[in-house]
Amino acid sequence: MIRSLTPRRRSASPDEGFALMGVLMLMLVLLLVCSVVVSLVVSGSRFQRKQQDWNAALAAAQAGIDDYLQRLNNTDGGYYQYDGTASVDPANPAMSAPGSPLTWAPVLQSDGGSSRASFHYTADTAAYTGAGVPQTGVITVTSTGKVGTRTRTLQTQLRRSGFLDNLYFTEYETQDPAQGKNPTTCALKHYYDGRPSNCRDIQFGNDRLSGPVHSNDTMLICQNVVFTDKVTSATPDQGSGKFYRTTPCGSTNPAPVFQAGVPTQVPVIPVPSTNQTVKQQTVGSAATQGCLFVGPTTITLNKNQMFVHSPWTRTSPRCALDQWITIPSNGTVYVDDRPANDSTDVNSWSTADAAAVQALCDQQVGDGITSGNPVGYPLPTESGWAYGCTAGDAFVQELDGAAANGLTGRLTVATAGNIYVTDNLHYGPTSGILGLIANQSVWYWHPTDRTGKNINLPAKQYPAQAAKSQPLVNPTVSAAMVSLQHSIGTMHYDQGASLGTLTINGSITQFYRGVVKQGSAGYDKNYVYDQRLRYDSPPHFLNPTTSRFAPTLSAELEPRYRVSG
Repeated sequence: MIRSLTPRRRSASPDEGFALMGVLMLMLVLLLVCSVVVSLVVSGSRFQRKQQDWNAALAAAQAGIDDYLQRLNNTDGGYYQYDGTASVDPANPAMSAPGSPLTWAPVLQSDGGSSRASFHYTADTAAYTGAGVPQTGVITVTSTGKVGTRTRTLQTQLRRSGFLDNLYFTEYETQDPAQGKNPTTCALKHYYDGRPSNCRDIQFGNDRLSGPVHSNDTMLICQNVVFTDKVTSATPDQGSGKFYRTTPCGSTNPAPVFQAGVPTQVPVIPVPSTNQTVKQQTVGSAATQGCLFVGPTTITLNKNQMFVHSPWTRTSPRCALDQWITIPSNGTVYVDDRPANDSTDVNSWSTADAAAVQALCDQQVGDGITSGNPVGYPLPTESGWAYGCTAGDAFVQELDGAAANGLTGRLTVATAGNIYVTDNLHYGPTSGILGLIANQSVWYWHPTDRTGKNINLPAKQYPAQAAKSQPLVNPTVSAAMVSLQHSIGTMHYDQGASLGTLTINGSITQFYRGVVKQGSAGYDKNYVYDQRLRYDSPPHFLNPTTSRFAPTLSAELEPRYRVSG
């Protein structure tokens, strides 16, 4: 039998359709998974790019701060005239003229090219100039960085580097030759310039300084000294990387402690020779005028007020004498030497009229002192100290020496002569700030009698204050103090019994180093840096003759500008 060669068709299985559908479903799932993966990769890349842009925008904002800072320093501070709002530098794309579209300056790359990043900034200079607000010397720059559609805003305060950066500052670490303890050959010589070996250098010993310390000279650092903050010097290397000396210390045991690291070298910080820039704030041409007095002047502080007694001052239009007045709005007081008789100065006296005030000086005599000044110095039993009758000296204190009367205002007192701190100077609970800037010396007033004994604090007439049963013991002086031509120290530092501990809350800047204690006489020291001086200052305070701006405080703000994309 012949069979057919044609294959017989097999009956279809019912499972075959399901298998095909399964394959198709699997392919669809795989396709969906791939789509999701691709989508995630793409969206992740976008997120990563946005995250990168967000991070880069902050760096661009910082580049704006750096740009303004560089322009400021390259013009010796003159660039402050451009604030990016009312006054715009037309050559600076980071500033936009009022009413014009916003412009952005590109962030330059190291190879000179530009990137996607850019910045725009403005500067608030009111606190630098004192225009309508307290003068602190601070310029606040607000910079916005932009990368793509991401923006971030950074705000930074800039201030000149200066004396307020240090708790303690000296030009020379030797006693002032004008005080009679050093030969005149010791004047104007740093130790590293070959100062003679017979000069009386002053050492650090048994001291604690809680704040930054700098000297343009070579510091003599001996036993049991603690520096809690950085210590710098302009001295050349003294060997083994040391920028200080220990010879001729009597002892270096226990060894000095440098909690912020051993002293380092920095360039010389030059000291101005005069405080005339403060005086300019008290003359008629000043935008907001302070107080100008002449001759010996007592200034008593009570919160935000002051009481001024100044017999040689004929006229001080904005600042009444012998009554409580509010501290002037620009926060400056200058005490000048009395002008010559019969001159055109508004505070000049005729020769005949001057005789009456001169008589007050002749009547104010101490024990062996034949002349004094018209504000009550010397004391009747005081010995061994001369007070000029017409010198621009200020005698500064707070009412009754009581912390409850501490300064709550902002004030700088500058003098052509000396400043005497005659009682405590505290800050009130609302934190005042005080600058004392003498062309001559700043003295912690310590009168003694002819036997060298301390004298109790006397009664004061202007304003009326009762006598005290002891001298000025354990005083507190809250102030940033400067002596431009001499030093800051204790009168009769080598006489009388111990006066306890002198607490300084602020800073000390002096040309020569003043003496505070010798043997058991004078004051032990407790010097504490007022941390506010890192970003704030007394009104119209002095800066070194050459200094650069540097950032102090910085913070990120909500973005000032939004960019759509």
